[in-house]
Amino acid sequence: MRDAVHRDPLSAWKHLCAQGGIESGGRDEGLDQRLKQRLNPAAASLEQALDEATMEAFANAFFEAISPFVAMFRDIL
Repeated sequence: MRDAVHRDPLSAWKHLCAQGGIESGGRDEGLDQRLKQRLNPAAASLEQALDEATMEAFANAFFEAISPFVAMFRDIL
């Protein structure tokens, strides 16, 4: 079975949450808002911001948004 290739930010985000273990209501609280802020602070929701974004903008915003979480994980290790 081949892995799905996500060609739009919304499906990529949903896949990261479902299969990547992102817990926006738990240990990763605030990540969704950080992502929305980086993509489009004026958007009514994260879904709208993702729907209007390019994959390049999503990838850049995602890695910027997770940097504090990565730093915390690095400190734990």
